[in-house]
Amino acid sequence: MELGLIVKRRQDVFVIYCKSGDYRLSTFECPSEYEVGKWIVVSLAGDKIESHGLLDAHDLPPVRIVAGRAEVLTSGYIYGKYFESKDFQLVPILCQSVECSELVQKKVHVWVRRLTSGERYFHQGKKWGVCEIANNNRPSQHHPQYSAAVDQRREPHLIRESERDPLETVKREEFVSVVPKTFDREKRQRVTALAMVALFNERKQRYIVWLLEYHVEAVFHTNRDLRLGHFFQGRFSVGGSSKNKCYNYIQEIPRVIEGHLDEVTNELEFYIDVVHVNKVNGACYEVYHRCFGYVQDSLNLLKPVDSETIVPVAVKRNLSAAEYGELVWQISKVGRNLPMCFHQNS
Repeated sequence: MELGLIVKRRQDVFVIYCKSGDYRLSTFECPSEYEVGKWIVVSLAGDKIESHGLLDAHDLPPVRIVAGRAEVLTSGYIYGKYFESKDFQLVPILCQSVECSELVQKKVHVWVRRLTSGERYFHQGKKWGVCEIANNNRPSQHHPQYSAAVDQRREPHLIRESERDPLETVKREEFVSVVPKTFDREKRQRVTALAMVALFNERKQRYIVWLLEYHVEAVFHTNRDLRLGHFFQGRFSVGGSSKNKCYNYIQEIPRVIEGHLDEVTNELEFYIDVVHVNKVNGACYEVYHRCFGYVQDSLNLLKPVDSETIVPVAVKRNLSAAEYGELVWQISKVGRNLPMCFHQNS
């Protein structure tokens, strides 16, 4: 079963948006309660909707109808000319203004809508775009956020955030926001951070985990049985002359990035959208992502572009990269026909 939204009506056909794609429903097959802006639950069989029903839930994102089209209120972060959220990934901002530049990397609430065919062509095939920056003080009802703050009790010299959400247990399907952060590389300090199990060193019996906000690796000695691709929140010692280490596992968190674990090679591969701007590092291009930092195109898969371009890519950990490194991720595939499944349950 999958969640769907009726985004518009074309004569006797409803257009249904689901995360897996767009689907069509004849209005003659739908009850009278169906209309643009309604949430439904669908059962899919290949590229068709096999069964469906109206969904009445209080925790769904708000929807409004403008000129016969559905617009959805969602939350996420602004990065230059683009907006990123778990619901819609990386989409263009159609209403560029001074306000947008002031809200870079701050959590905001926006209204998004489907793009017209002309807009899709202009924005490299993207189907959604931000049409309005909403009241960014509005609380999010469906996207709780974990704290990824510095542990104040032990390191008062570090910059403290003015507001933090308390640590809490949430359902697996809920979304965890990731905002890039920095730390003083010269000083040893303790931070609370979101991490992902990237590698298991069988010989040394230890995990190598990737800190999603700080874009560095850390070693984790534990008796826990963790699968590669497991996302969690923990406390870490970072910086200084010693290796980064995880000293406390707090709790599991929902998956932050879509990906796949190859059971044969035991390699992780993640699927993300990045902005390609022809930035060169050494002999190859590199792109930036909020969870991976700078990702290198070591295989020379990216092509030169005339302007900022959103490119869907798959990334893997470079097997030749040193443990506890920073530039450890590389582009493994480029294209829109990438799988979107993640095989990890623990």
